[in-house]
Amino acid sequence: MKFFFLLFFISSCSSISDQDKCLKEGSGDKCHDVGMKIFSTITEVKNKEQGELIKESAANWFRQGCDNGSLISCHELGRYHLQMGRRSIGKMLLEQACQQEHDKSCIELKKYD
Repeated sequence: MKFFFLLFFISSCSSISDQDKCLKEGSGDKCHDVGMKIFSTITEVKNKEQGELIKESAANWFRQGCDNGSLISCHELGRYHLQMGRRSIGKMLLEQACQQEHDKSCIELKKYD
């Protein structure tokens, strides 16, 4: 229960303006920022299940950011899918960002050739 309060607290305090800019204004970069703030709490979890919930929550923000044109969000979402064993989806997202000249994604893609 304590963990879910922590996750709720983080998502509600992780700059409401960033959440608003992501959800209401369609700012993909702000979606990425919220996702990274949530992901940064992973060091505070006590078990694997809590860590997976944090990753999934962050990935949802990255998905929103990617849908709103944030290349770094597509990059992070691609890495998440690769880590979860979803190679084709992960590579597709990295390729999408690489084709738009996101250098980190192009470098990451080379690891999976």
